[in-house]
Amino acid sequence: MTASLVRFVLVFCVLVAPWPGLGRAFTDFVGAVATAVADPLSASSNVTFSLRSPLPTERLPDWRGVIAVRQDTPDGPVNHAGAVDLRRAGYLQLAAFAALAAAWPPRGRTRALCAACAALVVVAMTVSVPVVDFLVPIGAVHLWGWLGTAVRLAARALVAAPGMAYALPGLTWLAVAEPGGGLQGWVRATQ
Repeated sequence: MTASLVRFVLVFCVLVAPWPGLGRAFTDFVGAVATAVADPLSASSNVTFSLRSPLPTERLPDWRGVIAVRQDTPDGPVNHAGAVDLRRAGYLQLAAFAALAAAWPPRGRTRALCAACAALVVVAMTVSVPVVDFLVPIGAVHLWGWLGTAVRLAARALVAAPGMAYALPGLTWLAVAEPGGGLQGWVRATQ
């Protein structure tokens, strides 16, 4: 247990250290993926979406992803811009999953595949929720009333809360990577 904890701390510290260029590289990668995913979704609408690294003239940190939205309206195009902190929304969760995998690797290929898929879903969700939360109020994305509220709540509870960057990966890892983890393990432990 002690060796696993030391391995977790070492891997996590290496991953979250302020490496030069890491923020820009992560922001470029996430921006390219998000823009590629959004292109087919917005192709039939009047909205053009991109997520990119900040330009030097914008004076934003490297970890800040710039959301650029253009809406073509009958009165002419309307441009909107916003930003999302991709260190808090995506990278910290990814670093926590990598450290957990190094410290407590899943037993078996099926569990490893489940853990990798769960990590991918959590990281994608923590990146997309704040972006969608930006797009809803400007009218670029239309959600039903309750779904818009759920997105706003998820952005506040799962991304904006500082401890959730670590709690969400930890709880997810415990549920899918550990034998007897998840709801079944919890029920057995409480009996």
